Amino acid sequence: DGNLPGIEFSFPESYSKEDRPEGIQIDSGWAIETIGEHEIRWKLNFYKEPIEIEEVRGVSVFANGKLAQKSFFFNLTGGLNGQHGQEYLSGQVVADFVDQLEFDIISPERQRINWEDENAMPLESWGQGKIKELLRIWKRNRGEKRQKQIEAKLEGFTERINKFQKHEQKIVRSTLQKLGSISTLNDEQFNNLGASMIHAWEQGRLQ
Repeated sequence: DGNLPGIEFSFPESYSKEDRPEGIQIDSGWAIETIGEHEIRWKLNFYKEPIEIEEVRGVSVFANGKLAQKSFFFNLTGGLNGQHGQEYLSGQVVADFVDQLEFDIISPERQRINWEDENAMPLESWGQGKIKELLRIWKRNRGEKRQKQIEAKLEGFTERINKFQKHEQKIVRSTLQKLGSISTLNDEQFNNLGASMIHAWEQGRLQ
C-alpha cells in the first residue's frame, strides 16, 4: 500500500536461527505451520513507523482466498512485552480450514470468525502466542538496531562531545543512550533531539 511506511522486519524471514521456532517451514516469504491437523500460512510485518490506517493494523485471516476475519490482535488483552509494537504490525494468516468445517463459523458478512467455537479456539490461541513472541523479538531487535545507530551517531557527535569536561561527556553520552532507547522515536526525531541537546549544552543552557 502506497500509504504505508517501509517495512523494518518481516517475519518469518527476519527470524534469527536462535529465534526461529521448531516446525516452521518457509516458502516464498510465508511461514507454514500446523495447528492440530490443519496447515496454516502466515506473514507478519513490522513497519518503521506506526501504521496510521486502522484497518491495516493487526492481523487479517483469509480462508479460500476470502477475508474471514478483519485485522485484529487475536483478542489479546492486558499488558504485553513490547505492547506498543502493535501499532507497527500488519500481517496475514491463511487458514483455509475455517471455511471447510461442517458448521460455518464465519459471520455472514465474512469479516469475523466466531472465536468461541471450539474449532476456532486453537487458531486463536496460536495467534495470541505468535503475536506475544514477535512483539518480544521486535522490541529486542529494534532496541539492538537503535543501539548500533546511537553508537554510530555518537561517533558523529564525538568531536563536539570531546570539548566538554569529562563528567559532562559522561552525562551527555548517557542521555543520548537513554534518548535512543525510546523505540517510538524515529531516526529523524532522534537525530534532531540529539543535535539540539548537544547544541544547548554547548550554549550552556542545559546544565
